Amino acid sequence: MHAPEELPAGARLKIRFYYHTSSGMETVQALAEVSRVSRFEKSPKEYRCALRFVDLPAGELKKIREVIKALS
Repeated sequence: MHAPEELPAGARLKIRFYYHTSSGMETVQALAEVSRVSRFEKSPKEYRCALRFVDLPAGELKKIREVIKALS
């Protein structure tokens, strides 16, 4: 994830991301924890954050797997 400010490792975030499917727009909602943060090389005012999902419901995990599969 890209962020306009440095987020502390361990911070918990409620996230929602949107993606297109053949039937329209879908969303995934989850609780995530910041596991790693680094400056984005192309912009000194942006940060890259690695997130770890926390207690991800099975239905949301299934959606994420389908998105990743579609991108492969």
